Amino acid sequence: MNRKRENTELSSAIISMRLFDDQCKEKIKNQPWLFGRMALSRNICRFWLPIDVRDLQGLSPAQYLSKYCVITKRRYKLYAQAFERQLNKRKTKDTSIEAKTTLDIKGCDCALRDVHSNCIDDKQIALVRELVCINNDDTQCSVSRVKSSLFCQVCALTERLFYSHFVTEDGEDEMTSQKQKIEDADFDGLEWRLRNVTITDELRRLLFSL
Repeated sequence: MNRKRENTELSSAIISMRLFDDQCKEKIKNQPWLFGRMALSRNICRFWLPIDVRDLQGLSPAQYLSKYCVITKRRYKLYAQAFERQLNKRKTKDTSIEAKTTLDIKGCDCALRDVHSNCIDDKQIALVRELVCINNDDTQCSVSRVKSSLFCQVCALTERLFYSHFVTEDGEDEMTSQKQKIEDADFDGLEWRLRNVTITDELRRLLFSL
């Protein structure tokens, strides 16, 4: 009888431990600062310009990001995970492919906060949306639903724009990195390079914010 009771108690203890482990895993999964969080950096992406800047004609800000924003693989994975978490949280009866694979503006905002552990405020998010034209306006540059790739590019843009707000005083200064020097050279004399090129006002605003 004692052995039977001991076996029962052992089984109960094992079940309790497994349940606790599952709860811990779920808790960690839902915490963005524990889920693959990496140090903030200006070097997680690079924005560049084509040799012939006339290739920028007719591009919206979102189209520019898709063509001329390169993100490191590790950071891209982190951003994409936040996007997927937000997709899984949604409750919608819309079964269309677009609804299943894209986020609306509200969902995009939530996913951005997830990535940056709620370190960005509403004004900063609004500025990013304005620069990329994420809105419900009926214009050529507007984007009302955000797919995973664009979301990752928006995250990279956010980190670039507000790097000085995110990084701590002890953070490493990466402004002199080789990658940054190349990008600075690319954008040097931007006004002069665009003097005879007609691009949208929205894209011009984005380029001069970088």
